[in-house]
Amino acid sequence: MDSVNAVSCIKGEIHSIMTLMRLNTKWAKHKLYAREVISPEESSLVQSFRVLIEYLEGMFDIRDVDCVMYIQPFHQLIVSEHASGPLTIAATSA
Repeated sequence: MDSVNAVSCIKGEIHSIMTLMRLNTKWAKHKLYAREVISPEESSLVQSFRVLIEYLEGMFDIRDVDCVMYIQPFHQLIVSEHASGPLTIAATSA
């Protein structure tokens, strides 16, 4: 696989997961507007994907990417008790 395509693939998976998280009522933006409390774990899951997006922003070669850095947010989501079944499946297949 071309190194540019590998980094793009990771970014695509992140965006897919983030979209599913937005569709999931636990992470939906309307909670922020309604001032409902989002648990610290839910907030940290979203934040971990945002940090990963920023980390990958300047990366073009997959060999420069720390594999633990990009696997960790997906792992956190998979083992989270707050993630729905479809979200867990998406994170596992990513």
